[in-house]
Amino acid sequence: MSKFKYFIIIGLVYLFNTIFAQSRYTGTVVDDITKVGLKGATIKNLRSEVLAISDADGKFQIISDIQDSIWISSVGYRAKKVAINKTNLQVTLIPHSVLMDEVEISTGYYSLPKERATGSFDFIDNTLIQRSTSSSILDRLEDITPSLQFDKRRVGQITGDNERVAMRLRGANTIYADDSPLVILDNFPYDGDITGLNPNDIESITVLKDAAATSIWGARASNGVIVLTSKKGKKDHPLSVFLNALNSFSSKPNLKYGDDFIPTKDYLDLEKEYFNRCIYDAKYNDVAKSSLSPVVMMLFKHRNKELSNSELNNMLLQLSQIDVSDQASRYLYRPAFFTTV
Repeated sequence: MSKFKYFIIIGLVYLFNTIFAQSRYTGTVVDDITKVGLKGATIKNLRSEVLAISDADGKFQIISDIQDSIWISSVGYRAKKVAINKTNLQVTLIPHSVLMDEVEISTGYYSLPKERATGSFDFIDNTLIQRSTSSSILDRLEDITPSLQFDKRRVGQITGDNERVAMRLRGANTIYADDSPLVILDNFPYDGDITGLNPNDIESITVLKDAAATSIWGARASNGVIVLTSKKGKKDHPLSVFLNALNSFSSKPNLKYGDDFIPTKDYLDLEKEYFNRCIYDAKYNDVAKSSLSPVVMMLFKHRNKELSNSELNNMLLQLSQIDVSDQASRYLYRPAFFTTV
């Protein structure tokens, strides 16, 4: 017998065993509540990947082994895994309803469903607000909604409400006037410091970005509007308590780096130079006796012959050996601990 005929016989034997080892199983997919057959349910053999679809009465046929398992799924129902243990199967699927939460957009005057809102806006729900752990509401708004920009380089250049000056919506609209967006808190304009608001008290945020906001709030809304809605109780709802505590730590600053303190020797040289220019004479001769630094008082005593040259030099030498940054770190600073609830 040639090798070619041998392989043909082996292949036919394998095909014969495969066909007759499997059986055709029938079944019905029905609703667990109404007991009505489900049309279009998908039946999948988990081992052989064979698929079947139920007909209008929920009936199906699938070729499988007695040891196989099938996976039945249908839109709107919970999928189920069933082991094949008999020829005629009846599988019940439990309905699985998915309800979409209705989103209401607040313009500051009224609330309306999202599909009825006009203009360009962004709605930020409580889930997005709580995604960040910062204690500032501005930090939680950053990088969440488009068109809202934070120019941190401008913070500190203008006195007053620096955080609002550094926040822009819809880009730069003016050169000299205030370009910060209008903030509405619970349907009223909020002129206070927005950084003082506790983000855990805010339920949702709506950002109005186009000219439709101007028709509601007037010219002040030309830079955009940020509508904040705080959490409040609801009628006919049971009491619910939600606690969100944020603890943050920060170590003492390292005063060895930076320009906060000049070296003690440089400070003594500066005081000597000012003394030689007679800058402190007016304060020293003043009747009110304004306070002067110990270095300046030593120099005045030396001028008045109350201190000799050696005594003055020894005192200035002792002062030059004191590190002001070490004393400030020991007596003025400590590790910070913040708690926001």
